[in-house]
Amino acid sequence: MHDFEPVTLPRLWRFPEALPYNTQGKVAAEDLLSLFQEPPLDQPTDPLLLAKEDTKAGYVLHYKVPENLYYLRGHFPQVPVVPGVCQLRWVIQSIETYSGRTLRLTAMEAVKFHHILLPGQSFFLEVRLDRESSTWVYRIFSDEQTFASGRLLVTP
Repeated sequence: MHDFEPVTLPRLWRFPEALPYNTQGKVAAEDLLSLFQEPPLDQPTDPLLLAKEDTKAGYVLHYKVPENLYYLRGHFPQVPVVPGVCQLRWVIQSIETYSGRTLRLTAMEAVKFHHILLPGQSFFLEVRLDRESSTWVYRIFSDEQTFASGRLLVTP
């Protein structure tokens, strides 16, 4: 990577389940480009922030999943659920906002998705920093259940 100018390195990645082949068995450039389109403005990519509470070692955010969340597209059309990777994105974004720094992950541990998170549901995101181990511990939960939890190890 050090042999390349920064402008030549990819800045955006997509990992589709399959390439978009047309009826002739070819991948058209416009179909590839469609994988990189920004979400429409009327479809949010983040949950709605309802409240924030600081704690001794971190914070708790109260969110609601928008009914028209962009990431619900194609994720179980009959019963849309919030993808786990989307939940991880929200955790990382909130840590970066809270800490004021770009998170440099070295590992993810004990990442679990206990229950599905649905559009329209309210949830809490609890995040705390264990300074001794440089680990952010998170939990996504409601009064009734835990949706996800895990630990994110970072470089200090």
